[in-house]
Amino acid sequence: MDILTTVNPILTAVISILTAVISILALLVSCCSYRNSKKHQEKSNDLSALNIVTQLQIEISKKQISLIDQKLETDEQKLEFNAKIEDFLNLLELLSIYILSANLDENLMKVIYKEVIIQAIKQNHKFFGPASKYKNIKKLHDHWTSDSVAQPKK
Repeated sequence: MDILTTVNPILTAVISILTAVISILALLVSCCSYRNSKKHQEKSNDLSALNIVTQLQIEISKKQISLIDQKLETDEQKLEFNAKIEDFLNLLELLSIYILSANLDENLMKVIYKEVIIQAIKQNHKFFGPASKYKNIKKLHDHWTSDSVAQPKK
């Protein structure tokens, strides 16, 4: 009986230590796996946002082309033209939302879209009053134009 009572506590201690080591290793593997999946998810989100922006850009270009050389002789043509402008501005509003909220390269977006947004507001100022539904276009416009004023030209 002496051997069993001496071996039993030692065996229990060894098993407890091995269990603790295995638990710590499992925790480390779990943390590494979580970190890798988080990085993968962030890259996936960035690619998804860029894909959405690209699709919006294609649609915006189509709307811009449809507005060129539009005849405005009848009331029906004027209504159709206003509808096309609103479609264009709605797409630009969606693009502005993505630029403001997604984790995109703001400098790149500014280079690509700043002039489009400035021209959209300049040419369609009647849509940008105090009660405008295009708040994100205006917000992006104000942000980008205030940047250029605040920074000295080199």
